[in-house]
Amino acid sequence: MSQTYGAVSVVLSAIALAGVALSLLYQVRQARTSNEQAIRDSHLQLATLALSDPNLLQAWSPPVAPVTLKRHRQHLITSLALGKLLQCFRIGHLSVEKLAVKLDGHFRGEIAREQWEREGPGVVELHRTTCTASGTVVEFAIGVHAASRFAWEYDFKVPDSAQDAEGQR
Repeated sequence: MSQTYGAVSVVLSAIALAGVALSLLYQVRQARTSNEQAIRDSHLQLATLALSDPNLLQAWSPPVAPVTLKRHRQHLITSLALGKLLQCFRIGHLSVEKLAVKLDGHFRGEIAREQWEREGPGVVELHRTTCTASGTVVEFAIGVHAASRFAWEYDFKVPDSAQDAEGQR
């Protein structure tokens, strides 16, 4: 009888420990999300000030090439919109597929493409890791979005099982 209680005790302790571990993981994610939101809020406050006063706009984000005040404000708004998309992706509110669709739509606009060219390449780089249920990494990819296209670049050998008889994918 005492062995039965011992076994039940071990199982309950393991379940409790797993619950604590899951709770800690959740708290870490929540803290990261809160920190990102605080940064985003302060960024939005700066943008609001900059958009309301042309002198502050020039101080915060001087254009690389001469542009009108209106266009400079539009560039700032597209930058904020892009930042929002990336934040939604980072906290898990957008899947990779939905992000790609939204980025493609974002960069169809002339102002966003112009702002991208002004800021330069490499503004958006995303990392994706896919794991099995046991935690084994089965895919790691880096996504780079250019104003004209979005593409994942893979740095791994394609397994033989994914190729057909002629060695094609």
